[in-house]
Amino acid sequence: MEIPEAFKQPQRVLYIEDDPFYSDLVSKRLRRAGFVVQVVETEQAALTALQTEHFHVALVDLHLTHNMAQKHGEALLSFIHSSPLHKNLVTMVLTAYPDEDNLLKAFQQYKVHRYFRKKDPDYVQQIIDAIPAALAEIGLSNFGLQYEANSHHRLDEIATTLRDAESMSVPAEHLAYQVQDLFNKLFPHEDRLFIARLPEGLTKSQIVRAQPTKDNIVGQNYVVKLARRDKIETESARYEKSVRGRLTGGAVTALSAAYTRDLGAICYSFAENDSGSPLVEFDIFYRDARSTRVIVHSLRHLLLRTCSVWYDNNAPRANAYLPDLYYDAFNLRRDYLIERIGEALPGFDPDAPTIRLDIAPDVLVTNPIKWLERNHDLCVMPVRRAITHGDLNGRNIMVDMENLMIRERQGARTLEFHKCWLIDFFRTYESHILRDIVILETDIKYRLLPRPPLPEFAALEKALREPEWSVQAQPPEVRRAAQVVRALRQMAFQLQGQRSRRQEYLLSLLMGTLNVVRLRHMERERKQHALLSAAMLCAELDELANRKGRWPILPE
Repeated sequence: MEIPEAFKQPQRVLYIEDDPFYSDLVSKRLRRAGFVVQVVETEQAALTALQTEHFHVALVDLHLTHNMAQKHGEALLSFIHSSPLHKNLVTMVLTAYPDEDNLLKAFQQYKVHRYFRKKDPDYVQQIIDAIPAALAEIGLSNFGLQYEANSHHRLDEIATTLRDAESMSVPAEHLAYQVQDLFNKLFPHEDRLFIARLPEGLTKSQIVRAQPTKDNIVGQNYVVKLARRDKIETESARYEKSVRGRLTGGAVTALSAAYTRDLGAICYSFAENDSGSPLVEFDIFYRDARSTRVIVHSLRHLLLRTCSVWYDNNAPRANAYLPDLYYDAFNLRRDYLIERIGEALPGFDPDAPTIRLDIAPDVLVTNPIKWLERNHDLCVMPVRRAITHGDLNGRNIMVDMENLMIRERQGARTLEFHKCWLIDFFRTYESHILRDIVILETDIKYRLLPRPPLPEFAALEKALREPEWSVQAQPPEVRRAAQVVRALRQMAFQLQGQRSRRQEYLLSLLMGTLNVVRLRHMERERKQHALLSAAMLCAELDELANRKGRWPILPE
């Protein structure tokens, strides 16, 4: 779909009419007025077009057989009203046989937007005049929105990526029209819009930075998430339930959500971003920050201050089988996890007490799946639940890197940090209180940390297990990972409160680490690192239970 720089989005009309006289007359007038018109003669052809192509208006002849007793157009109106098209398609009725019953049924039962009589001498002009106002009623009014700096090319890229990720049957061209409609709805009053794709999330979504301009005044930056319609509906509902009005000191605001037949989009703005500077992903901040201490302080401010209302709910503890909480949180089943481990480790036997990894073929390590099966009672403990973000990885944390915040602490040195904001609330709901920190630790170890050789990874694991173990001899990226993860674990113990239990965190981390193995984007070697780490977590949990743990002897 080639879109010129000064593109004016066409308004697309599906005209269902079986009388050649009217179809020719009306379609020609509509095209001269600037509309893109497709004419079909039958109900079935209309159904096919509506399900495979993209339209803004359905203009329906109520009597498709020239017989007042056979109103096939009514069946079409019923289909539209009962489908996702209902709120995203203007329906207009055109008939040569007007009567009061037809009129009432069209408006009351099928919620049509306009009704026209072919006997009226100016009915075609009435249609032309009515379409813009009717489209505005469903949020489509900014068809003149222009895309700056050739960013209109992103529309096709977004559509193609979403289509491929979700295996959607909709042609990419028509999905691109839907993407364009979403921006039309989200920015109804702006003149121009610049869009730039950010790295996509793990939920098969597309994340876009959008900056509108109106009256030659450049506006603030927004983050727009686009995904399958049902996913955005879920995220919008969870935002309203668990996020709006709760996050403090760096709040994110979901301004609006918009939908088409197949897609949805939600637009986020960021409070207290006073400079208006573009926010960057935590991935970039983690890589480029001048000091690890600033990263730690920034995360501490995010987790213990911004998200404090989520976590500080004083909910009572209740006994739970902790692995089940994480199977639910990760939308994961044991049999599926076993299948994915088998892909990373061919020949994997879930019933074997030990396994042998390709990255360390001379070493037998504990099979974490079998360990969980044998230690059911050890995994039952009193835990706290709280609202959690649910997907706290570096792609869902936005950071203002241009402005360094300073907070004075009485009797101690000042704290320097950068403000962080959260996006993507698709998985935000009540869950185990440590869920977010566990996910962030695994994201740092298995994605943000460049893939380390086995000796460096083993050194990192030892440093996390034994605080006195120094990583100063390791590369800078390993030292940074060790320092940040150590700090995260301290934050986790703060969230646990007076009944802080290392066992609870390690078991949660075991489940989060096993979840890494199921991720399709993860390299096979990183998955084997995760299995090795899971085996070491089992050994540490054994020792906490006063049993001998199987510690692998690895090269240093």
